[in-house]
Amino acid sequence: MKKILSLSLLFLVVSFGVVAAASAGCNLPINVDLTCPTSVAVGAGFSVSAVVHNEGGSIVNLNRGMVGLIGNAAGTLGGAGIYGPFNRSLSWSVPAYGSITKSVSVLNPVPSALGGKIAAVMFSLITSKGCTISSEMCIVQVTP
Repeated sequence: MKKILSLSLLFLVVSFGVVAAASAGCNLPINVDLTCPTSVAVGAGFSVSAVVHNEGGSIVNLNRGMVGLIGNAAGTLGGAGIYGPFNRSLSWSVPAYGSITKSVSVLNPVPSALGGKIAAVMFSLITSKGCTISSEMCIVQVTP
């Protein structure tokens, strides 16, 4: 019994070390500013503008993003319409100490249930190492 307990504790300690080492590689000096259009019509598609800032000394390659839209589709808290998350394939390279500006498609078409509402757009980047970099949300008015 003591041998099993010792092996289990050893396994646990090694597992924590592996997780700590894996998460240490995700501390990237990347910031993302997201800008929504002021309004979008029901039935139309729209994109947001993402400005990616690299404050580090090496190039960062981004190959995937996730985008989603949340709006109060039924006029109540229980009627929140969540559209996404949607995977977006990217091929972005952010230079060291530099920035890039890219357009990201959100949703096409915008559902009629969101007409006359304000919706929030969320966007996250995923690095080639699987690290997630989230941006702040932006909001858009959905016109009928």
